[in-house]
Amino acid sequence: MTGTAAPCTTPAFRFRCRFARSGWQKAIAVVAAGISCVCFAAAQQPGNPQLLFNQAVAAQEQGDDTAALRLYRQLLTLHPEAVLVRINLGATLAHLKRFGEAIEQYRIALASDPNNRVARMNLAIALQQGGEATKAIVELELLHNADPEDGQSVLLLADCYVQAGRAVDAVALLSPLEHDQRDDADFEWSLGSALIQAGRAQEGVERVETAANKGQRADAWLLAGQTRLGLSQFDLADKDLKAATELNPTIPGSHTLQGMIQEQTADYDRAESSLLKALTDDPNDFNAHYYLGAIHYFKRDMEKARTHLTRALQLQPESAQARFEMALVELADGQLDAALRDLLIVASATPGWLQPHVKLSSLYYRLRRPEDGAKEKQIVDRLMAADQKAKSLAAR
Repeated sequence: MTGTAAPCTTPAFRFRCRFARSGWQKAIAVVAAGISCVCFAAAQQPGNPQLLFNQAVAAQEQGDDTAALRLYRQLLTLHPEAVLVRINLGATLAHLKRFGEAIEQYRIALASDPNNRVARMNLAIALQQGGEATKAIVELELLHNADPEDGQSVLLLADCYVQAGRAVDAVALLSPLEHDQRDDADFEWSLGSALIQAGRAQEGVERVETAANKGQRADAWLLAGQTRLGLSQFDLADKDLKAATELNPTIPGSHTLQGMIQEQTADYDRAESSLLKALTDDPNDFNAHYYLGAIHYFKRDMEKARTHLTRALQLQPESAQARFEMALVELADGQLDAALRDLLIVASATPGWLQPHVKLSSLYYRLRRPEDGAKEKQIVDRLMAADQKAKSLAAR
């Protein structure tokens, strides 16, 4: 079933501030503290700039973003040069997920004050939250180069590297600093998750579990469980899942992970129940659809298997595993041409994965194409020999 997967001395470093995952509130507080010291003319008169600012900050802190936007914009009509007001306006827009407008405000602020770290940090966070990690990296590298000891910029830069598919760069950034940061749960989380993304899962999961334990973080325990599952460490995966749900019984993804563990340990009925609960939580859960498809294929319910695998491929058309599982369903249904098409796609995308070539070789003979079958058999023999050699070297 789904058990066969496709081939997937430094100077002292001092964090001056932790990187809070709720970065917007942190940035707003910094700016508000700074700007409250700004003296506007006629501070005690009704409608004066200082009063407007105080009202805007109060509205912002109380969560009245609509009032805060109106007051900050009113203030900027009187003082368009007020960089800190513009930063707070950007933070309010970002809190509303209006990232494009927030980014515009931060860029205007930086045009007037290029060395303003709060503006640049807020800009980087807005870019990251808006899905533009590559652009955020440019801003964060400027911050990091100007002040390598700023822990907030280091951790956010590492997160953006991972988000941009540059997990190896995140590991290179963080690894030299680990000796001095072993007691920092945020640091261990960042390094651990980067190591996992960089393909060093065993090293990464140990750090993620350390972060989960120190910070009592359900999301970290869940990631650890997912990683342990990928390493076929099912008992440890289940232990991490239980730790996650003890902290947060409704954490998204828990039913999916539970079903995946149960499927991998051949507890198919309970796995099906867990995965159906996962789809109640999120009808677009790829893993739930994929694993349900595999379970129904095993139970020889091809109609349900096809339904879930079709949805899985709609969600992730590039998934070689889901397409291979669909090919198995097509073979079982006698749809040989469709199975051939899907197996060829999988073999092209994952040339080192043995099972698609095994199925292709057999299918070619069924289609009375012995020459193609023989070619695939040669690929199978080569891959099996390479696998045996790798196992022999690993055993030494």
